[in-house]
Amino acid sequence: KGNATNPGWYFVLKQRPGNVRLGMDEGGTVPSILGSWNDLHWGHMPMTAAGVAYVSPTQALSWSSGLLPLADNAAQIAARMYQAPLMLGIHAERLLP
Repeated sequence: KGNATNPGWYFVLKQRPGNVRLGMDEGGTVPSILGSWNDLHWGHMPMTAAGVAYVSPTQALSWSSGLLPLADNAAQIAARMYQAPLMLGIHAERLLP
């Protein structure tokens, strides 16, 4: 757990990197201007009349440098929707009695 002279240990949980996941953020606030592709949110996508969001490659997205389309081809869409594996470190002091 650690003490004043020894910082202790962490338990690290990480998703397997071999399972590729594609997607966009859901819920929360939709950033009005994207800082990176990791900020891509379903709220940036157009909606059907029934209120269902869909991926449109020509959808113009706001960046600090101006408007840019989502992608020119399917490979770009996949690269931009790639979700990196999650890694979480929890200090042993929070987990052990």
